[in-house]
Amino acid sequence: MKWFLVVLSCLALAGCGHSPPTQFYVLSPAPTKQTAAAPEVPHVIVSNVNVPASLDRRSVVLRTSADQIEVSEQARWAAPLDGMIRRVLAADLAQRIGRDKVVAPGDPVPAGPSRAVALNLQDFVGTRQGEVTLDGDWSLLDDKQRVLQTRHVHLTRQVEANNIGAIAAALSDMLGTVSDQIAAALSAR
Repeated sequence: MKWFLVVLSCLALAGCGHSPPTQFYVLSPAPTKQTAAAPEVPHVIVSNVNVPASLDRRSVVLRTSADQIEVSEQARWAAPLDGMIRRVLAADLAQRIGRDKVVAPGDPVPAGPSRAVALNLQDFVGTRQGEVTLDGDWSLLDDKQRVLQTRHVHLTRQVEANNIGAIAAALSDMLGTVSDQIAAALSAR
């Protein structure tokens, strides 16, 4: 009987100490003020998104210093980060140049001229102090995967400190800014 009470007490104490619930975050398309591009814009495929392996995790990563990151125990991305970025970039471009011009990830590519967009991120992260950074290069490629244009982009935003939701929203907004640049480049071609 004594042994049973000890085991029961241990189980009761173990049930009292629980960790905070896991929070899941997503990236979302950013609204645009631009009108859709001219009809002569070819079909656009978001073909490739590269994210550094140190950031491409299910857990949200925060930069704590130039050479250190923090991997969150409770804050997680709802889906793989590179796939979310690709989906949001395609949705952002569809708003900017027309839904009929953007091939969503996984959809068949229609016949006719097309352009591919590749995004290579070196930094896509926030800090506990609320500084959010997107740093990378995007490229436009032709039907034969030849690079037509490459542009470096470095964006920073300041959001509320220790607010992962605000960091995710800022990263989404930054992808919208990158989409604005890509849409402008497509319209100029």
